Amino acid sequence: MGNEIFVPLTEDELFEFLETNGHNSKLVSGATDLLPRVQRGQEKPVTLVDVSRLAALRYIRREQGVVRIGALSTLTDLTENKLLGNQYEAFRLLGVIFGSPPVRNLATVGGNLAAASSSEDLIPIFLALDARVKLKSKTTCREIPLEEFIRGKRTTTLTSNEFLAEVSFSELKPNSWCTFDKVGRRERVIISLVSLACALTLEHDSRTVADVRLALNRVRGKVPERARETEKILLGNVLDEFRLDEACKALESELHLTNDFRASAAYRTKVAQNLLRDSLRHCQERVRHEGDSAA
Repeated sequence: MGNEIFVPLTEDELFEFLETNGHNSKLVSGATDLLPRVQRGQEKPVTLVDVSRLAALRYIRREQGVVRIGALSTLTDLTENKLLGNQYEAFRLLGVIFGSPPVRNLATVGGNLAAASSSEDLIPIFLALDARVKLKSKTTCREIPLEEFIRGKRTTTLTSNEFLAEVSFSELKPNSWCTFDKVGRRERVIISLVSLACALTLEHDSRTVADVRLALNRVRGKVPERARETEKILLGNVLDEFRLDEACKALESELHLTNDFRASAAYRTKVAQNLLRDSLRHCQERVRHEGDSAA
């Protein structure tokens, strides 16, 4: 492909390189998203910075009620990690619906988030978990909400001398469940036409919505966002068929989609409504089941 490759062995080496060459570089690890784009001529970085040797950025841990995930953690790390309990079903489902085993072994959390595209499965999940990202440079370290990090399709707030080091989120409360689903043209290894992540917390009656966060791969544009108006319809109300109908109507009003070569806006909207209804029902059922099991 004619691209130079720099392989830093420490964060300091990476910082030094980015200070002078960051504006002409692209960071990669598994490069499962970037390299196909380079091959198609959609990306033309002067230098590829292979950060895969920075082992300190590969971890999943819990600290005082916060889950912290290093940017070089792979999709396999997420799907197989025992630290993330039953509530985090969304991550386990990626072991079935995200790429193939070789891709999951290479694709990283940081790469998926930094791609800032509607085809990236992790972004809706982390948005539903109200995640934050840690951005580091030689002299600064800042932590911002993920939804502020993504500015548009393949556009983020990352500056040329920074790298995405970590994503974190507060642990789910009791009576909570987080799930994820997507629809594409194939059963496996698919690019999402529509994807939806749902994090639901119920009151002790297992019927009333105490908290809900919904994120789709597209709401108003071509990057994942929260469906906040739909969340408002659900919050504080009993999750029954009437409320599900109202939520689906709200989602239809909230979505501002366009037709493209993969699917029409009308099709995506209908699929999104179906995913919403199914995901909310599923989360409610799992919260009830987990409560019965613990009793």
